[in-house]
Amino acid sequence: MKGPLILSRRLRAAMFATACAGTLLLGGCASSSEPRYYTLAHGAEAGAALPATAVPGAAALPAAATSTSQPLWIEVAPARVPERLNRQQIVIGGADGRVTP
Repeated sequence: MKGPLILSRRLRAAMFATACAGTLLLGGCASSSEPRYYTLAHGAEAGAALPATAVPGAAALPAAATSTSQPLWIEVAPARVPERLNRQQIVIGGADGRVTP
């Protein structure tokens, strides 16, 4: 009689573990944080560049490396957006660089 009793306990334990795992998985789907969208903006619109002293590790740089007369420009290739998402009414840009759907 020990055989069926042990199997029954194992079966109950497995069912309980499965129920707990399912509850945790469904609980993770119950809520999510609000999404944040950011856009790239032109210098003054984005709030001007940070001074070199605000950059982490800038104190270790020599003075000649931090003071430049020419701004540093980085060229970014255009982003490809799928046609179904390429609509202007999806997001609205805010003054602080954030956009909302």
